[in-house]
Amino acid sequence: ASLAQEIISACPSAKDLCGQTDLADIAVLAQEAAGAVGNDTGPIHMAAAAGCPTVVLFSAASDPSLTAPRGTEVEVLQRDNLADLSVESVAAALSLR
Repeated sequence: ASLAQEIISACPSAKDLCGQTDLADIAVLAQEAAGAVGNDTGPIHMAAAAGCPTVVLFSAASDPSLTAPRGTEVEVLQRDNLADLSVESVAAALSLR
């Protein structure tokens, strides 16, 4: 919730749905979303499976060739340390989707 508040502060048009969705809601929301960004978790896999343009962030801790979501609308970004991944590069990857 605190991270969501940081996002809302930076992007007031974002909608905070923390704690208000279940897994089925994620798939439905993803079908209509302009895009999704996240690390390698179940919800980002669901967004990708729903056809949502998706940018998935990987550190050196896992191998995207083994675990990344699949699909034509999926972009994988990987850095040894995710802190080295710039907001600009993530935004650019999402805009290409």
